[in-house]
Amino acid sequence: MYSITAALLLSSPCVANRIQRDAGGSLLDVEVDTSVDTSVDVRTLVAEPLQTKDGSGGAVDWHFMTPTLSWAGRGDQASYDVVGNHACQSTGRYDESYYATSLCYWHPEIHAGRERTGRYGLQWRGGYGPTEFCGGIQVQSGVCARCSVCHDNSRDRDAQVDSSARDSLEIIPLPDCMKEVAIEADCNHQFEAENPELVAHESQCYAAQRDYNEAVTNFHAVNGTITSSEASISQLMHNLAHGHPQGAHCGASTIQDMRQTVVSSCRSFGVRDHHDNAQMMNLMPSCQMPGSFVKLADGALCEPGTEIMDPQECTRAVTALGLPVNVIEGVNGLGDISPVWPSGCSMQTRAPNEYMRPGVNEYMRFNRGPSGRARRNYSPVCRVAMPDNGSTDATHRRCERCTGQMATLQTAMQESQSAQVELEGWQTRMGEHQQNIGNHMGILAQSYQDLPGRRARKAQMEEMWFPLQQGCQQVTEMATERRSANLMACAPRFYDQSCEKACVEIQRTGDHGCGVVEGSQYGDAFQRGGIEVSCSPPAHSWIMSTAGFSEAEQCERINAEQSSRMTTPAQMSDFLTIPGNGGWFSSDERSFYVLESGNDVRSATLRKFDAALPDGTEQTNAGVILWDAEEVSATQTNGERACFEIKHRYDGRTTSWERRGTTTTYCITRADGGSSRRDAWVSTLQRSLVWRPRVA
Repeated sequence: MYSITAALLLSSPCVANRIQRDAGGSLLDVEVDTSVDTSVDVRTLVAEPLQTKDGSGGAVDWHFMTPTLSWAGRGDQASYDVVGNHACQSTGRYDESYYATSLCYWHPEIHAGRERTGRYGLQWRGGYGPTEFCGGIQVQSGVCARCSVCHDNSRDRDAQVDSSARDSLEIIPLPDCMKEVAIEADCNHQFEAENPELVAHESQCYAAQRDYNEAVTNFHAVNGTITSSEASISQLMHNLAHGHPQGAHCGASTIQDMRQTVVSSCRSFGVRDHHDNAQMMNLMPSCQMPGSFVKLADGALCEPGTEIMDPQECTRAVTALGLPVNVIEGVNGLGDISPVWPSGCSMQTRAPNEYMRPGVNEYMRFNRGPSGRARRNYSPVCRVAMPDNGSTDATHRRCERCTGQMATLQTAMQESQSAQVELEGWQTRMGEHQQNIGNHMGILAQSYQDLPGRRARKAQMEEMWFPLQQGCQQVTEMATERRSANLMACAPRFYDQSCEKACVEIQRTGDHGCGVVEGSQYGDAFQRGGIEVSCSPPAHSWIMSTAGFSEAEQCERINAEQSSRMTTPAQMSDFLTIPGNGGWFSSDERSFYVLESGNDVRSATLRKFDAALPDGTEQTNAGVILWDAEEVSATQTNGERACFEIKHRYDGRTTSWERRGTTTTYCITRADGGSSRRDAWVSTLQRSLVWRPRVA
């Protein structure tokens, strides 16, 4: 029916023709467009197709999604099989371009007294999909809304249905209508007009109780202020009495005496009166008892703990013993160069062939002789304690006295400095405490001044309220009961003017996308489950709940006005064979195909699988997006099979544009239905074509 080639469309040398279709897709007439000059060879100018639908021919008017229902070829679009303004065109991954929405629900301003479900009745049934979309999405009050999701229609190799990471709540504009707060206010005004005496009595009771509660609150407030201020003053006074620093420390005169003692004890070490404390501490001597050294006989070993391991100490030892300071370089058994050592401080290992690195107590040392060859030295120098000879011991005692006096002075100065810091902090806190005491004293004085008046006002209100309390309680209960009964009877009468009704019946004023589904259906040829839309209001009806309506009754009203609309059902499925080209290595290719129908914003697609479903895996770049196709026609038929051809401009999703087009032949064997089945394919595919060449 729609098999129209570029040559036929542009047969006139001077004008281009635009094809108009009616609501059912039938050809109406050819409108002459003289704005385009096609006097040149049109075969070189035909570019990608430009298709446009008016959106009124199907079950859904897609203008709720996009004002322009056109597809001007692939170009730079992120998705090749939907219009540029499609709601899922730029959401998530490429495959997640299938759009589905819940029914439209009213979210009342006033809670109906039961938990809101937060569900929208949009789910994937069967297959490997999630049990529910839009679960737990936050409910906004006082709006008409639907939940929408973008999904991939189970086109992954694992057959798992994926959806965009974020479901969205779409607000639908409503005409002038009444929301719950306005309805409740009107009903209350009506009640007040019909019950003036009861309302007046109720108001008097509320005023009396309000005055009593205010008097009691004010009295307790001033009492609480008095108690709090008195407690704060007591605590602050305690802090002033017991918070002064108690730490002992030396005064300035004592520290000066200690300085004189240090100067007297440390004069021999360079300490003088003009030195300040820091300079004195820097002159503190290091008191160590001197040692003496001995050179053992060849082959002897030093006692443990007397070995000389430091090169500098070794230099001092051999100098003290009058030995030559012959600095040599040793080589250990691992081939490494040891530290530089004087020749007299070598030690023997436990065994002649045992070697250790420097730093170990016992290791082999080598000296280099005149020939440069290493030779062993078995004459170690050892450290021994020097006996007390009087003068050395006196010097050591003077040093210890000096360092002791300096340590005492240093401790005293540190304690004095810490005490000064603590004292300064206390002085600051004391000023703050005194200021806070003054503030609380002022508050306390004012509170005691207010207390008699507050007590008298409380007594006066008690005298007035207590006799009224029981009667007012009965009046309040009666007014509440009657007001509630009036609201239950009154609110439903506003249903016709309500925003809830406008939302439920929104489809009467146009198509707003309620319950629109792109994707598979449960039980169709894909056998992977599908989108299912059911009535599941995310919030209970406030108007209907006042009349005792259940959620089932709420859904009866919704289902009477709204229903789900499946816009891309699977139309046909068969094993189709692509014949080989007759070459040596060519053979027929038999695959399973499913035709997924399109709509005004999505192309129909011939999807290819490597085996029958549900076990087959889709070859996602081997199908045909029928917006790319310009012609479908029946071809050869013989006793074994009947064939048809699809001429299109793209082979699969990603391959490039073909100016001259690509023709693919598909055949159906006699066992699979033969020519009758082939004719059904041709007829169905032709209804899916929207090709209209445009001039470059």
